Amino acid sequence: MTEASDVWPEPVEGAPFTVRATAELAFGAAVREISDLARTLVPAGPVRAAYAATLVADARHLHSLAARALALAVAVERADGTPWPDIAEATGEDPDEVRARWEPLLERWDAAREQAAVPPAAGTPSQADGTVADLDAWVVRHREPEDIDSGDTPVTDALDRMDPHHELLHLAAVRRRLADLHEGSSPPAELLALVEREALLEEHLAAAADPGDRADHEQAATKARTVAAHLRTRGV
Repeated sequence: MTEASDVWPEPVEGAPFTVRATAELAFGAAVREISDLARTLVPAGPVRAAYAATLVADARHLHSLAARALALAVAVERADGTPWPDIAEATGEDPDEVRARWEPLLERWDAAREQAAVPPAAGTPSQADGTVADLDAWVVRHREPEDIDSGDTPVTDALDRMDPHHELLHLAAVRRRLADLHEGSSPPAELLALVEREALLEEHLAAAADPGDRADHEQAATKARTVAAHLRTRGV
């Protein structure tokens, strides 16, 4: 029996999160903000003389945060393959209206995700990794005695990263977006980060490939390294 890992190699160190995991991470950050704000709104401490409309303003803020969390929940569900009719049923609304409302937002979400997906400089943690570390600490800090102990990195362990094949497709999409944003000529420094990552992935796939497929990956890796060397001669 063929194992899944034989078909889809394990992610290479530093691999980006999958589309679903990226949405899950944003959703987690959103609901954390809701939780932190909600906790401050519980009446506690000395009796207040008056709220003077501040409570209404805070509740309105909470409502807006909840609306953002709902949008991100839809993003997670769509990335997970949940059909629009099922999402509409969960909201109690008409499927066509739900799709018309959320689909443009999801298209902007995908565009922003790709635009922010250029690999960071070597040794520099990505913003996503920083958010994950913060959420890990937050979940551990607020763990109740009756909660399941999911370790010190519960959020990290719950999020999938791209396997090499999917990451190469992802990097190709990022390269196209970079070219579009810069009228067909990507900034050399950003392009260098992409082709170096492509070379690393192709080398990883070559090492694990069957003899019949190895040459293709080695050729792709060599091509990427050649492009990277050329970019460095331009002072990148």
